[in-house]
Amino acid sequence: MDRRSLLGGGLALGAGGLLTACGGGAEPDVTNTDPGQVSGKVVHWTYPMGETQQDAWWQPLVQEFTAKYPKVEVQVVQQPWTGREQALTTAVAGKSAPDVVYFNPDFVPRFVEEDLLLSLDDALGEDRSDYVPTALSAFTYQDKLYGLPLLMTIANPAYNVKLLKELGLAQAPVSWDEIRDAAKACVARDLTFANYQASDGSLNLTYYPFLWQAGGQVLSDDLTKAAFQEEPGVRALTFLRELADLKALNNAGLTQPVGKVEQTRFARGTELMNLTLDAPMPETIMAKGSVKGSQPFKDQQQVVYGSVGGLSIFKMSKSPEAAVAWAKFVTEKTTMQKFLNAAGFLPPRTSLKDMYADNEDQSFKLQFVDQVKIGVLHPKAREIIDTVRPHLQGCLLGKTDPAATLTAAAAEVDALLAR
Repeated sequence: MDRRSLLGGGLALGAGGLLTACGGGAEPDVTNTDPGQVSGKVVHWTYPMGETQQDAWWQPLVQEFTAKYPKVEVQVVQQPWTGREQALTTAVAGKSAPDVVYFNPDFVPRFVEEDLLLSLDDALGEDRSDYVPTALSAFTYQDKLYGLPLLMTIANPAYNVKLLKELGLAQAPVSWDEIRDAAKACVARDLTFANYQASDGSLNLTYYPFLWQAGGQVLSDDLTKAAFQEEPGVRALTFLRELADLKALNNAGLTQPVGKVEQTRFARGTELMNLTLDAPMPETIMAKGSVKGSQPFKDQQQVVYGSVGGLSIFKMSKSPEAAVAWAKFVTEKTTMQKFLNAAGFLPPRTSLKDMYADNEDQSFKLQFVDQVKIGVLHPKAREIIDTVRPHLQGCLLGKTDPAATLTAAAAEVDALLAR
């Protein structure tokens, strides 16, 4: 799986008219987990993640589950990431949607607005206290839970160990003042500090983390208006513009898509930091030990973008109680640990916080699960990103000042939200 795709936030579902009126009906009893009563067929759509992309990997779990629930038949279907949006839209429109599906949080608002997802608050039960609050809030929309968390990711920065030493820095920068100093040191050595991917990609990985660090938010509390144009947002963009004017940001990233990791200045050893790269990933193209993860950046707050993956259930399921029983089995502690070991992600359960005690990179990331923000839970989250991105790019290229940039972008976002 492409972790950058998962982290960057998901896919905008563009077939609202096709989805309408497929949901509805009486809510099933999601607390009923009696093996003697629960029956039916459950189709679970999953996606390639580590070793779990093999159908054979799921077979022992299905057998274990059906030994406890002999009246339930489970079919796990591996779906490709490519075309994920269209496949789901087509399946829902054709009334052939899976019962259980792996979702990222940005899918939830759109499907909830179409009345397609089952509320799982009651299904969670006593397990609620074992989950990282961020993981639960990621699947909570309009005060209801619509997914059982299965995994977490954290997009913390990473740094080039050799360059850090050559620049005479004792540690990777964390505060914005430390970033300024490191950026100036990089420019003096004809290096870049980092790449800011302005022309494409998700603001979850670029502007939003700095906005959050400054104490700001993307939308108002009621999600009806833009809020990024307020003082914290201006301060964040002014800081990024300062780095751009200093020539500390890779100019290629400001003007064009960066492409593959191995094509970047970071991979070639001429850039100090990557804003959101998982530390183990570059070691396929760089020397082992040459890259390490660093702490999330900090201004008013220390905040990092991350994502959560979980299992949601469609309302049109013919066996909703069986679907809930299967989803709870997959996300219970023992099964979750098996999945995470095979898939390579972080646990959303606090009782599994020590599962990576022997893995330096994963243990490092787990320090920051309480500082994760997952982006904007709104049906138009992707459209907001597409609206704001070109404005930010123009500012970083010196065409407009930060305050005017954000005011203009906010006006377009307000119009988008009003439609």
